[in-house]
Amino acid sequence: MGSFIQQKSFTLLLLTGNLFVDLLVSSKIAHAQVIPDDTLPQNTRVTKNGNISEIQNGTRVGNNLFHSFEEFSVSEGSTALFDLRTINQDVQNIINRVTGNNSSEINGTIKVNNAANLFLINPQGIVFGANAELDIRGSFLASTANSIQFPDGQEFSARNSSTPPLLSINVPIGLQFGANPAPIENQSTGGLHLDSLQTLALVGGELRFPGGHLTAPQGRIELGSVGENSFVQITPTINGFTLGYEQVKNFQDINLSQQSVVDASGTGSGFIQVRGAQVNLTQASQILANTEGDIDGGDITIQAEQLNLKEGAFVSASTFGDGAAGRLMVNAASVEIIGIRNLQEVLDTLFEEKTITLPELGTGIFSLSFGSGAANSLIINTETLSLQEGGFISTSPFSTGSGGDMMVRASESVELVGSELFADSYGKGDAGQLTVQTRQLRASEGGGIFNSTFDAGRGGNLFIQASDSIELIGTTPDGRFKSAIASNAFEDATQARGNVIIETRRLTIQDGAGIGAATFGTAQGGTVNVRASDSVELIGTSANGQELSSLNTQSFGTGAAGDIEVYTRRLVLRDGGVISTTTQNAGRAGRLVVRTSESVELSGVSADGKFPSSLRSDASSDSVPSGFIPPPQTEVLGEAGDVTIDTRRLIIRNGAEITVNGEKLAAAGNLGIEADLIRLSNGGTISATTVAGTGGNITLQTQNLLLQNQSQISTNAENANGGNITIDTGNLVALNNSDISANAQVGTGGRVTVNAFGIFGTQFRERLTPESDITATSALGPEFKGMVNINIENIDPNQGLVRLPENFIESNNQIATGCAADEGNSFVVTGRGGLPEDPTQTLRGRTLWQDLRTLVLNEDEGDYVETLHATSGSGASRDVTVESLGDRGESASERRLPIVEAQGWIINSQGQVELVAHVPEVTPHSSLYGSATCLN
Repeated sequence: MGSFIQQKSFTLLLLTGNLFVDLLVSSKIAHAQVIPDDTLPQNTRVTKNGNISEIQNGTRVGNNLFHSFEEFSVSEGSTALFDLRTINQDVQNIINRVTGNNSSEINGTIKVNNAANLFLINPQGIVFGANAELDIRGSFLASTANSIQFPDGQEFSARNSSTPPLLSINVPIGLQFGANPAPIENQSTGGLHLDSLQTLALVGGELRFPGGHLTAPQGRIELGSVGENSFVQITPTINGFTLGYEQVKNFQDINLSQQSVVDASGTGSGFIQVRGAQVNLTQASQILANTEGDIDGGDITIQAEQLNLKEGAFVSASTFGDGAAGRLMVNAASVEIIGIRNLQEVLDTLFEEKTITLPELGTGIFSLSFGSGAANSLIINTETLSLQEGGFISTSPFSTGSGGDMMVRASESVELVGSELFADSYGKGDAGQLTVQTRQLRASEGGGIFNSTFDAGRGGNLFIQASDSIELIGTTPDGRFKSAIASNAFEDATQARGNVIIETRRLTIQDGAGIGAATFGTAQGGTVNVRASDSVELIGTSANGQELSSLNTQSFGTGAAGDIEVYTRRLVLRDGGVISTTTQNAGRAGRLVVRTSESVELSGVSADGKFPSSLRSDASSDSVPSGFIPPPQTEVLGEAGDVTIDTRRLIIRNGAEITVNGEKLAAAGNLGIEADLIRLSNGGTISATTVAGTGGNITLQTQNLLLQNQSQISTNAENANGGNITIDTGNLVALNNSDISANAQVGTGGRVTVNAFGIFGTQFRERLTPESDITATSALGPEFKGMVNINIENIDPNQGLVRLPENFIESNNQIATGCAADEGNSFVVTGRGGLPEDPTQTLRGRTLWQDLRTLVLNEDEGDYVETLHATSGSGASRDVTVESLGDRGESASERRLPIVEAQGWIINSQGQVELVAHVPEVTPHSSLYGSATCLN
């Protein structure tokens, strides 16, 4: 019993398994069929001829031929042939729908034996297998839309096939999608390919390209991924049609992976439009519209919510021939590019070879010129742009053709981590302009924005506008390449370099990053112009100490370096940060101009103690260290530039400095500073030094100049005459061995001129001492000493006080001299002063008289002398002597007389106040501080 049951179960299982396999095989065979339905007035006929399914008849309306299928799939090695031999060959559009419940799986070939356009809609989905091919001379559109719309209001629907369709003679105008558009997948490694200059379009729900190829040389490629109930407009053109998405409210994703390729390249490239939510290119996938001949190329437009390029994927609209490349435009809420190559490796290839292939360049977006044709503009409009790990965006020329302009508008942020935006010229073609507009820009790990030239091409300008902030941080891991914004002219460059213009609210450069413009040959170096409404900060050095946080222009050849101009509210340089114009060869260093509305603060030195925070212009071989730039092989013959600083407060402390410097025969520039306050402390320095060159003068204009703790202002020279120092200030204070010197070793001392209202803590001395000194000495001896002129200006009251008039009141009109004191008249006193008290009246006011008199008999004179002690309200006191006359020779008791009341007072010859019995004669007078009027 048990054996029987087991045998029966085994047999049933075997039969069930075979049935499942048969059903699976038959399903696959049935699915790989071209099966018409009977829903059209003139039904489609399919004839099997070997591996070819011949599709004939159909319903013709005007130049449109309609077919309706229950199933439409083509197996591997098979062909679905739209045979128009039985119909007039002037059919322009073959419009097909699939009304069944299965997706279309195309593993073979779809062929049309005339130049008609072919439309295929299947709402259940479409899959192009690895061996899928197209043999079509017209355009091809595959879609998972529900219906095709016509301008007369008719539609050809795959969802409502039970109702006889009202077919139209018009050209289709749109695709109407349902609630859940099905995906389209392209696995074709041989490629869905059009030879003609027509349109190849895939429009559905999600688009998937796992290794699939899509090519239309010099044609047009349309990729669209839309959401529910969308309507996609179809607009006929001379070479097929374009698609419009104005009425689409939401989109789905487009994914290209496994080295997928979408390619419209050709003699003159075609056009590509990509429209989706997320457009993802990974695993070296590519979208290409490259120009390969002498015909100008077409454009690439990508519009998405997110564009993501990873793992060596790239988009290119470049030229390899004589024709100009097409424009490349990206509109996306976010753009993210993540590379796979080390930034240092890519840069080494570019610097050594001056050329590179697109796969070698890696992940990115490119509009390049490798021929005589010009690259076109590359435009990115986004909210956030992020490049990481060797991602690139470039419009560089590598041959004789010119580079394109690059415009990046990122409303929120641009982040460059070990990645670059660059428009360098590596050939004879001129570079384009590079513009970035954003709110926040941040570059780190050697990332940055560059517009350099390596050959005879002219460099373009760099325009960076960041409404909130720019942050440049660090270097590549090996410390060789700075995170930077730069425009350089390398050794073989012969044309003038482009300029760097930066506008932001806050600029921060730290850990060895920089902004610069250098020339290494005969080319003129570019200028750097920075306008930061709030602040500019340069802080520290790279981790290995070989790169300073810098803002500089440099000449390493015979070409002159450009100027630097910085305009901001507050400038801060700390821990080795530097702003400099330098030359290390025969070229002239540029000017350095700093203007701040509030302050300039320089503080400290680099971590290794070698490099001070500084504002400087040098003609020197070792002024600004760099691991990227080799040391010069020639003697420095150029001259340093001038340094000009205009601010309210200038603070230099803890070893920081402002300097102009000339090495050997090189001339130093001049240094001019205008500030309300200049303060140097703890070794802060303002200097202009030369070895054997000329120049090196310092001019300071300030209200207050303060030097503390071994700070100095100097124009010292070695084998040349000392420079001149001119100081115009209100107050000069120098404390704790802080010096002002124009000394020379082998030459004549310079001239020091100080114009001040007050000088404290320092004075002229013949030589430097441990005190604070002002000197102009020469090591050759006193006869070679310079000149020190110190002018302390006296205070002129006429400049600071208002001179009062001597007779500003007409006394004849204001004072009545004939007033009787005892006839009821009165005085009215006005102004800040007044008249003395009336001596005929009782004393009033602030004076208190205390009667402390003692009567003493003067035996010699026979008089009584009464001494009174008078105390004023202010606390001051003095003695007053009163005399009373009596008969001589009488005793005191007999001669005591009544006290006589004093009637007045006088100032006697000893300056004492003396009370008298008679009324003194008073002469009326007027006061400068008041007036008196007699009122009757």
